[in-house]
Amino acid sequence: MDNPRSLTRPRRNDKFYSKGKNTMKSVFLFLTLVLCWTTNVFASTPSTKSKIAQWIVSCQRDTGAICIYKDQRRILPYDANIAAYGLIEVPGYEDNVKKWIDWYFSHVNDDGTVYDYKIENGVEISLNDCDSEDAYAGTFLSLIWKYYQKTGDFQYLIDRQETLIKIADVIRNLQQEDGLTWAKMNYRVKYMMDNCESYMGLRDYANFCINVLGNPSLFNLYNESAERIRSAILNKWWDEERGGFVWAEHANGVQAKCDWSKFYPDAASQLWTIYHGIIEPKGTIAKKIYGTFNSHHDWASIPGSAPWCSIGYVATMMGDKDRLLVYKEAFKEKFEDKNYPWPWNCREAGCYLLMESRLKPYVVIEKKMDKKYIKPDEPITYTITYRNEGIGTATDVVITEVLPEKVELEMVDSGGLMVNYFIDGSWQDSFSSKATKIRWMIQEILQNDSGSVSFTIKIKNK
Repeated sequence: MDNPRSLTRPRRNDKFYSKGKNTMKSVFLFLTLVLCWTTNVFASTPSTKSKIAQWIVSCQRDTGAICIYKDQRRILPYDANIAAYGLIEVPGYEDNVKKWIDWYFSHVNDDGTVYDYKIENGVEISLNDCDSEDAYAGTFLSLIWKYYQKTGDFQYLIDRQETLIKIADVIRNLQQEDGLTWAKMNYRVKYMMDNCESYMGLRDYANFCINVLGNPSLFNLYNESAERIRSAILNKWWDEERGGFVWAEHANGVQAKCDWSKFYPDAASQLWTIYHGIIEPKGTIAKKIYGTFNSHHDWASIPGSAPWCSIGYVATMMGDKDRLLVYKEAFKEKFEDKNYPWPWNCREAGCYLLMESRLKPYVVIEKKMDKKYIKPDEPITYTITYRNEGIGTATDVVITEVLPEKVELEMVDSGGLMVNYFIDGSWQDSFSSKATKIRWMIQEILQNDSGSVSFTIKIKNK
């Protein structure tokens, strides 16, 4: 089985990838509505993230290697870096990520590169080659920074600092006078996707050098190299006429300019500038690129055989809720419900977990009363409606209504929810007209689900 590459991105000739305010609207007379939700606020249900995390683990060998697929026939370090980068977002899998990092460290060549491997009769055999030296190094350095941020395991990384420098210098040795990097020493093409990954890796390693090692000299060295890449992409490769970036440049200076009608590599590669921090998601250029991409390609419905989870991740950065809703439905139908068939692979799984790490529910609350004018001793009924307009499931939602002193509670409609009453300084389960607060507890609000509760009060006579 061939091994397409993507995260981020597929291998360059892969057939699978070529086509295919938390607002609160309330009517306030003298009541205050307080909304809060806690704990599991990510978009996917725990079972979905757990299934995908376990799927990645099913690709991991006893050696620590994360294979491209669960049949465990190929080890592509680029893909495994991304799988681990997503896996570290799920609590409880830190050891699995560390085992992969151990494998990578133990397979670094003298020049800092790492090769792809095949597995025959249980033996890992080097292919003595890789798809891109710059991107392999860049994605690993970003993984190291993420691993430190999630675990604080600084001594483990400090002990391997000599090897980390060797890996970081792979990128610097490939970097040319214009600031851009060759894909490999023996493959002299400058790819934008590789350069975006190299930029992010050097930037992350520079942060590691200053924040963990406390070494300003190393920080300056690698941060400067990172900024040279970013500057070259922005200044040398931006094509104002086409509204996009050059996606490759050959050794003879010939540039491959973006043809937006071509999904990959032309159009899809443009999104790497957003994904890896070359441009800000809220900036004018990012909005232009993302808008142009969407005007040419209906990626959210997953028309091809590959899921392209990396684009879903970019969509979270751009706040594209509508397409993400379509994407998650298509993903469930084409991959989750079918037990993740090929060309699903470890890097797609990692990128899906990255996407999920950014998705949150978005609960909108509205409160209305049943009359416009209020008289003493006349009951007033308030209806509180809630709706999850975000991506995924909101859990442990609590709606608390604080009643003023000069009202009396007459009735509460729980809407089938658990409800408590604050009476004489403590929360109780039994209704009392003397309650000063009402609290509804909602175990979960599914995506696009809504509901309502109500309560009736009466203003006391003076």
